[in-house]
Amino acid sequence: MTARIGWFFVIVGSVLLIIFFASDLAKETKYQYLCLGMVGVVMGLILWNKGRPASPPSGRFSTVRKMRESGKGARRPKTHDNPPPQE
Repeated sequence: MTARIGWFFVIVGSVLLIIFFASDLAKETKYQYLCLGMVGVVMGLILWNKGRPASPPSGRFSTVRKMRESGKGARRPKTHDNPPPQE
């Protein structure tokens, strides 16, 4: 439901932006339309994005991920047999 409300705000914000550009061409610029249009578009995109279902995780790099997980317990801690030369 929030996705539909988001699209409504995007459409209303877009119409307000078109009215702003028309008022700018008529040399009677109304910045209220610009502000309200931008707020409407941004708020609409946020609501639209929140309403979308999460995408399933992709299987990319699954082999690398498995290798890293299996190798975590088998790692040896680093030891410094030769200390760095002191000057």
